[in-house]
Amino acid sequence: MIGYLRGIILEKRNNQVWVDVSGVGYRVLVTERSYPGLVKGEEVELFIHTHVKENALELFGFDSLAELKIFEVLISVSGVGPKIGTTIVGTRTVDKIEKAVSTADVAFFQGVSGIGKKGAQKILVELKGKMPSVKDLDLNELEDDEVSEALEQFGFSKAEIRLVLETIDRDMEVEEQIREGLKKLGRK
Repeated sequence: MIGYLRGIILEKRNNQVWVDVSGVGYRVLVTERSYPGLVKGEEVELFIHTHVKENALELFGFDSLAELKIFEVLISVSGVGPKIGTTIVGTRTVDKIEKAVSTADVAFFQGVSGIGKKGAQKILVELKGKMPSVKDLDLNELEDDEVSEALEQFGFSKAEIRLVLETIDRDMEVEEQIREGLKKLGRK
């Protein structure tokens, strides 16, 4: 697996760079933020995520190890592939991504091209506990109507939540009730 490249940029096109590393050329997809600063003929250092598919091997390059790590956490969410992960990291800073997760900011992720409300909610729920540098979304210590309050944080109205809560098994763990509520609210 390729994890790091340092070499000379041979060519650049469509957010991709071809990097010559000791006579071997690697094609690497880079973020929107880093692409403009990369200059043909200059040396570049990239932290790499190697993505293997049935019919392809793709390299995704990042300016820092922090960007690479947050990218890998993001693509661990089902439904978030490397292209969307690269878009998130390329249009948002690591600190802002971490803050959005810690504050359950649905609108932050909805603002990324290719992510709707349901996708943004899914990212927040699945990243709970996966990002070591952010404060955990504490969904287990909410008050009496804890499930209702948690769903409100995701941007749903009290009326929508009330209807869905009637269909959820209230004997489940709080976190499971929240996930079930998000699934049902996402279908509407």
